Amino acid sequence: MSKFTPANREIESTAEFELILLKEEYFFIQNTIEDYNRQIWVIKALGITGTGAAIALTPKKFGR
Repeated sequence: MSKFTPANREIESTAEFELILLKEEYFFIQNTIEDYNRQIWVIKALGITGTGAAIALTPKKFGR
């Protein structure tokens, strides 16, 4: 999608220009949310892996 400016002749009205900006903002926000979701999943996976490694590496004592 090309960037539109008010000086661009392709835009017929202010309402159309605002609609284009709104669509671009929507897709930007949608992509930002998807990126955050990916980051959250990576953080969770690293936390689970780290916890599993810590449990596996701790010495196990049977009895006292």
